[in-house]
Amino acid sequence: MTWQRQALALFTASLVRPLVLAAAAWLILHLLKVRHPSSRHAVWSAVLVGMLLLPVASVIAPHWKLPLLPRREDTLMRTPLATNDTSGYDTSRFAAGTAPSTNNAPSKVFEWPEPGTILIWCYLAGVLAMTGYRVTGWMLLMRVMSRSKVLRLRRLRESHEVLSPVTVGILRPSVILPAGWLNWDTTTKRAVLAHEFEHIRRGDTRVSFLTRLAKCVYWFHPLAWWVSRQIADMAELSCDAVVLEKNGDPSGYSRILLGFAETVSAAGYRAALPGVAIASRSGTGHRIDQVFELAGGNLRRLSRPGIVLTLMGLPVIFIAATVGLTAQPAARAQVQPPTAAQTAGPLDDMRKVIDKYKDMVRPKFDVVSVRRCNPNGLSGPASGEGGGRGTGPQYSPGTLRMQCMTVGAIIQMAYLGQFGEGDGLLNYMPSMGDDTWLRKAPGWVNSDLYTVEGKTDDPAAKAANGRGRGGERVLERMLQLALEDRFQLKLHQETQEVPMYNLTVEKGGLRLKPMEPGGCSTPDPSQGTPAPRGVFMTGEWSPVGKTPPCMIVLHTAGPDWALDAAGQTPGNLIGMLSKTLDRHVFDKTGITDLYTFHLRFAHDESTPGNLPPAVAERMFTRTDTPSGPSIFTVLERLGLKLEPTRGPQGRYVIDQIERPSAN
Repeated sequence: MTWQRQALALFTASLVRPLVLAAAAWLILHLLKVRHPSSRHAVWSAVLVGMLLLPVASVIAPHWKLPLLPRREDTLMRTPLATNDTSGYDTSRFAAGTAPSTNNAPSKVFEWPEPGTILIWCYLAGVLAMTGYRVTGWMLLMRVMSRSKVLRLRRLRESHEVLSPVTVGILRPSVILPAGWLNWDTTTKRAVLAHEFEHIRRGDTRVSFLTRLAKCVYWFHPLAWWVSRQIADMAELSCDAVVLEKNGDPSGYSRILLGFAETVSAAGYRAALPGVAIASRSGTGHRIDQVFELAGGNLRRLSRPGIVLTLMGLPVIFIAATVGLTAQPAARAQVQPPTAAQTAGPLDDMRKVIDKYKDMVRPKFDVVSVRRCNPNGLSGPASGEGGGRGTGPQYSPGTLRMQCMTVGAIIQMAYLGQFGEGDGLLNYMPSMGDDTWLRKAPGWVNSDLYTVEGKTDDPAAKAANGRGRGGERVLERMLQLALEDRFQLKLHQETQEVPMYNLTVEKGGLRLKPMEPGGCSTPDPSQGTPAPRGVFMTGEWSPVGKTPPCMIVLHTAGPDWALDAAGQTPGNLIGMLSKTLDRHVFDKTGITDLYTFHLRFAHDESTPGNLPPAVAERMFTRTDTPSGPSIFTVLERLGLKLEPTRGPQGRYVIDQIERPSAN
């Protein structure tokens, strides 16, 4: 799991887990019929502490996932690479010599980050904003404290910058009284001091600090704000209850609270100090009602709330920490058939059995010769080695010769095919010069040159002789066995998430007419036309005869790419599009009609083809003709669109490989 998905899972879990704590608190209060504000304050404070402990508890506790989130991978990322025999492109025909202007052709498409990436940055931005707001409040408090006048043992101060009494501080709380407090009557002074010093005795300023911390961590969660409001209200009512126990005059005390509330309200909005104030601008009416209810007495309390909440709260915290959200199973109709690399479970065991017996019946070379090539390229008996430079595979009946090639190139021939079509690799089609598909290869694998020659009398291998894709596959499988035997090669596949594209249809629909019946001819290798599959070649390409063959050809045209296809769906183009874009393309068009295409587009940073500079220099001819439009512009003119996305891509990883022993 990537860190983006971990962040998304943690965020979704943090939305659900605090609700479990709140539900448990609500049950305690209603089942036990707890009404006294001091006990309710203790319960909601326990919820607040539990919310802050949840991230730690979630690391220790096991996880129970609720399948509520939509699964993105099943509908987006599990489309296997189209490596069938009809992968190609469709484009509209542009008149010769009238290449469209490239002034407004996008050379690069903006890619939105992963949802998990966006989520984590938004969360951090919110935490930063909330922290900045809280730091500003503490700086304001420090300024007020420095300008205030100490009245008694540093626990009582006077300041003209406060409008109503407020208790501040964490380790050594203090009470700040507004200027002119000496003009209050004796009853008001006693009520205010009793109220504020009760805050100090109860430690309400420390709990208030935790509420501010929770709102920084859970700034996105409404429950954090609601619980903080409940804690603040219950703290004030708890202190009100102490005052009423001493003077027993709810009417007089209510008038005192109303007076402070009117003063704060008349002053308008002002930055609030990080503390607990006796009055605020809102909720005064409800508080007065609560004061008269407190005066009546007989409100039920929790006996020993600390012990009760600890014994009941810890199990609830760990239960809440186990809850999370996960992706729900996608609808069966939306899931693409899994590839061999994706199938899991009992099918894996079945595949191992099939592979075991397949190796017993598939042809293999009777004799495999491996010789180290002279690094200077010398050949002949005098060198004592298989000399010469690599010339690619050489076929003859029953014989396959790999002349002076690196082992990495031979592995690519064996596992990816001569044309590098990514056989067996999930959503991967390596281009010329691409070696990122092979991981953990020792340096000598891509530097030392070897000549590998295999011979066999097997009729199937002789019949293959490298003719057609079927014959090539037979020899490739035989070459795999030779590598396993002589080089002790063992490898496996792994996947990683990388940028890709979705090929979709614009809102206006496809701007092409379906091909008429008989609009293309079936290729005939005996007549000089290639087999019916995607072909990549260098230089201009012209079909033989008046009717184009039903195939796809990717080739170069001066400084540009060109793609010709006939009798193909738009989805058949994704194979060659993946080659030029150097990114896998998913078919999201849903179109099954056949079309004829002719595309010419620029060879630029969007369509690099993953070609080494020296190879690109040889393939593309420099001309005075301006480059064609970008692939994005060409496709948009046809009513198609490439949308950036991300998806899993396969790689081979070498587990074991050794230099071969002498023949």
